[in-house]
Amino acid sequence: MTNKFDIENHKDIRFTPSRLHIIELLKTYSKPICYDDIKDSLKMDKTTFYRNISDFEQKNMINIVQLNNKRYFEINQKDNHFHFVCTTCENIICMKKENLNIAIKNHKIDSVIINGKCNNCI
Repeated sequence: MTNKFDIENHKDIRFTPSRLHIIELLKTYSKPICYDDIKDSLKMDKTTFYRNISDFEQKNMINIVQLNNKRYFEINQKDNHFHFVCTTCENIICMKKENLNIAIKNHKIDSVIINGKCNNCI
């Protein structure tokens, strides 16, 4: 998945250096990441990080996914992809919705999380 994000499309939020840094970090990953994944790369304290993440979530700029008892963050690509989580190595893989054909009559599916074993752990 590519993480395209254009600041120009989000004129309703002020992009401080801290916010720009978070967005740039999120753009470098092709899957959702948790705070622990990037804390050493952050140039801010944990409170500032989560305050900015909360602002991004309110503006629908990022998705927050609860996996493995942690909160993971990703740029909102509006592509309705789903997440595969390996139950052995806990690797998270973003997959295109075309790879999963699920329909529930009279319902709109926003997210799907599938647990199983990845190719490396089978």
